[in-house]
Order: sequence, then C-alpha cells, then structure tokens
Amino acid sequence: RNVKKEFTSHALDSHILDYYENPAIKEDVSTLVGDDLASCKDETDESSKEETEPQVLKFRVTCNRAGEKHCFTSNEAARDFGGAVQDYFKWKADMTNFDVEILLNIHDNEVIVGIALTEESLHRRNITHFGPTTLRSTLAYGMLSKPSWGLPIDAVQWDICNLPLRTGSVDIIVTDLPFGKRMGSKKRNWNLYPACLREMSRVCTPTTGRAVLLTQDTKCFTKALSGMRHVWRKVDTVWVNVGGLRAAVYVLIRTPQAFVHPSEQDGE
Repeated sequence: RNVKKEFTSHALDSHILDYYENPAIKEDVSTLVGDDLASCKDETDESSKEETEPQVLKFRVTCNRAGEKHCFTSNEAARDFGGAVQDYFKWKADMTNFDVEILLNIHDNEVIVGIALTEESLHRRNITHFGPTTLRSTLAYGMLSKPSWGLPIDAVQWDICNLPLRTGSVDIIVTDLPFGKRMGSKKRNWNLYPACLREMSRVCTPTTGRAVLLTQDTKCFTKALSGMRHVWRKVDTVWVNVGGLRAAVYVLIRTPQAFVHPSEQDGE
C-alpha cells in the first residue's frame, strides 16, 4: 500500500515538473485557456448585443377600398402606404409572419387608418361569446338607431316568454327572434312568436311602448301579429340581408289597450 502511494506521488510530481520545465506543455495549456476565454467573450458580446439592439417589428398593410373615381388599386395603395410606414418607423414588411396589421380603409375621398386588434373578421368577433346566431354589429346598431330614441342601453339575457319585469314598466324592446334555422325550428316558432308578442305587450307601456323585432320567418311572424292587433300596431318594415337570408325588421307600437292575462280572458 505504501509503495502504491509513493508511486502515485512521484507520478504527480513528475507531471507538475514537466508543466513548469517543458515550455511546449506550458504553451499548449496557455493556448487552450486563451481559446476558452475568447469563446466566452464572443458569446457574452453576442448576448449583450441582442439585449441592447431593439427588436424590429414586422408589419403588413391591408387596404379596403370603395369608390369608382380612384386612379389606383387597393394593392398599389397598400404598397405605397407600407413603404411610407417602413421609411418612418424602420419596420420590416412581412405579409405572413407579421406583428402588426395596419388597416387602410379608403372610401371615395376619405381615408381611415387603424390597427387590427384581432385576427378574426369583424362579423365573427361576438360569435365566441353570444353564440352562432349573433348579429353583425352594423345590423344591431341599425336596429337600435332606427327609431332615433337616443336612450342609454343596458343588455341582459332573459326568457322572452317570462320576463322578470312589472307590467307596463318597459318603454322599448329590441330583439332578434329565432329564425328557426341555426336555433330552434320553424315548427316551434308557431308557438314561440305569439307567446313572445303576448309577453312583450304585457311589460311594454301602453300607448308609448315600442318594439323593434328582427326575423327571417316572416310568414310565422305575420300570422302571430295578426292575432295581437289589439295590443300591437305595425308602423314600419325594413328589409335586410342577414348572411344571405332576406329578413325583416318590424317596428311596432303598443296600443292603448291594457294587457289582460290569457287566464283572465278564459275566466270571462
């Protein structure tokens, strides 16, 4: 055991002496250490360079143009506007992997510039929240502004056939009735529409109450309205296109006649 220990000690001492006495070994070790230090320095410089240099945004311009008197195309407008954005902000144009999408809307002589906040088309943004039968925002706005009431609006979700409201406590009702295609059915509408009109006539204020109703099942609605002429009077009909379907917006006025519950009518 002592012999082995002594041999190992002499071998280490010989190696250490070779390191200090042999210039070639010393030079190799120094070169290796120097290469490692240089490599570490290069990596540090590259990482610090990436941290200090700002990331260049990638963008694209989407142009929507309407009007017949333009001497340019939508692609030409997007190209020239994108070039100006690139020169001013020093951004990089990329039509597929972009960070920012700039919207260039041109209507006749009017230009509106915006930034897209979602990749979904505008008419699909509400579908994820309200379901597959949601209205386009333009159509919903038109229904609300059609009578020009100018009142503040709060939105809630209730059963139209059993509203938790007092009789004669509502001034205005705006609703999108089921078409009987994606939601409900044409057969169910024959019972649903009369029940809706009856409940709306109960909560609406006589004489001054209003209702704006959208439906594509005009045949069923006309039949239901004919049985409610004592409480509702139609004043206007506006035809609209809803996803390729011809639908109608009915504007109704509540008559002065007081609401009578069906059970009371049967008792009389």
